[in-house]
Amino acid sequence: MSKTAALSIFAILSAFLIAAIVTASPWPEDQDSVNFILGVDLYDPLFHQPHFPGYPVYIVAGKIASAFLGTPAHALIFVSALSGAFTILLFAVFTRRLYGESAAITCAALMAANPVFFEFSHKIQTEAFGTLLLISAVVALGRLDRASGVRWFISGLIFGLLLGVRLSWWPYAFVYAMVSIRFGRVGGVFSGIIAGALLWLIPQIIVIGPYELYEHSLFFINGHFTQWGGALGSVNGTESRAMAIALRVAEAVGWIGSGVNTTRIPWIGVSAFAIFLAIKNRKTFSGETALFIIATAAYLIWVALGQNVSKIRHFVPLIPAIIFLVAPVAKKKPLLTITAAVFLAATIFIDYTNRPSFAPPTKRLYTWLNEIPDGDAVLYCGEAERFFDLYPAKVTVKSVTLKHNLQSSVDATWPSPRKAFVCDDIPQLDVSEAPLAIFRARAGDPIDRTIKVYTLNSVKKQGM
Repeated sequence: MSKTAALSIFAILSAFLIAAIVTASPWPEDQDSVNFILGVDLYDPLFHQPHFPGYPVYIVAGKIASAFLGTPAHALIFVSALSGAFTILLFAVFTRRLYGESAAITCAALMAANPVFFEFSHKIQTEAFGTLLLISAVVALGRLDRASGVRWFISGLIFGLLLGVRLSWWPYAFVYAMVSIRFGRVGGVFSGIIAGALLWLIPQIIVIGPYELYEHSLFFINGHFTQWGGALGSVNGTESRAMAIALRVAEAVGWIGSGVNTTRIPWIGVSAFAIFLAIKNRKTFSGETALFIIATAAYLIWVALGQNVSKIRHFVPLIPAIIFLVAPVAKKKPLLTITAAVFLAATIFIDYTNRPSFAPPTKRLYTWLNEIPDGDAVLYCGEAERFFDLYPAKVTVKSVTLKHNLQSSVDATWPSPRKAFVCDDIPQLDVSEAPLAIFRARAGDPIDRTIKVYTLNSVKKQGM
């Protein structure tokens, strides 16, 4: 790599890391973030610290980082930021092999400028670390026609470790393993995947217990696919599914978002043109890029059937996929593509002007509750309740999983407080009055959800 290319990529990585660290919030945004923090402090998936499948490789990385950084929250943010930076670096290395230095620089800039990728690269979430392992497996394999048995094994080993970070990304390991049959390397990649999985599965069995892990996995899988998990067959998994998938795909690849959208126009044009060329010239596409796209398509089918399509985290792997498609355009039209990256980065800059001083909605709700003068109050809420398991408020906070459970939870509250509130994150809650307080999502944040608080009396009786 030339000195100019190396300096350019170094500048991109430096800007990315500085921006990620400066704008990171130590407060968890959702219940998964809370579970990860609790898991680093005391690992126990049976008590959702974190929830099944336990994310053991991610938790180990967090424990190692916390030994140097003190708090689990800061440690997990560091893991995400470092993972994001190394993902960009590896992506640049790989695209340089296939398309040259100008494409490597441009693709690194596009990865860093993607708003969703940037967000997850400084959040208490597994996606950045998972993306790092995913790209590492691809880079370790290298050119398909030249990959040795050792390379297939190492790639499989990384895929096995990936399953300990994002088990739901299994279609990537599966597709790459199937393709290895064509190259006569099936033994190497399968043994690698098994070895990588055993590295985290055996310690997990020892910590939790084989019977306990088995029973808990059955309970969680049943709940995920039939009740609350958002899968196609679950209670909350059937409404407007196709539209939700389309919106999340568009958000992940950077076409739309909750923040500024006008700065995305150049990127929309470049990426749409790249997709057109990919379809037109599909027979001349590199085998490495084609394989990753096929694996991503298989993963997307799995997401459509088995995941909660309302959550953007399940669409993060589409980010490297779209940039892989843009790489040939970046090679031929580097100035045009880098311009799109600059405009896309401006989206992040505009959204983040007040981010360091603007806490997540749950943290602002926490502050609001603690300002209630005598603390004689109770809040009934859905997923937001998990935040208060980690940061107890002055008032009582109770979890209500469905609207039909609200009345029983109210009846079980004794003694009755002077004030009672409800959050709109209780599924299917129906109210008759305006909210008492609103804690809005931060602009451009893919995880934040606006929280509205109502008085208990405003809940319609049929909603109880």
